[in-house]
Amino acid sequence: MRHQTVPGRHAATERCAIAHEIVHFEHHDVGTDDLQEERADRIAARRLIRPRRIEELSGITDDPAVVALELNVTEKIMRVYMRMIRQGRISRYA
Repeated sequence: MRHQTVPGRHAATERCAIAHEIVHFEHHDVGTDDLQEERADRIAARRLIRPRRIEELSGITDDPAVVALELNVTEKIMRVYMRMIRQGRISRYA
């Protein structure tokens, strides 16, 4: 089976990875552990995802993969953001 490339996925991956690594740099992380990785993902998600865009897309689709693609983030970062909403850490359309 041939792997299909989704336009914009590579850019989203790079964008999220850079945001994630900037958080490690800002916090002077040496090595990594699960808590540092989770913190980096949470902060990167908050920096990269604009709540207003989620609100705009909510009337179009509930599919997190489609929303992630539209927001130019990875599905992983989208899941982290949605988990923070479910946990009450952030409001959906803050």
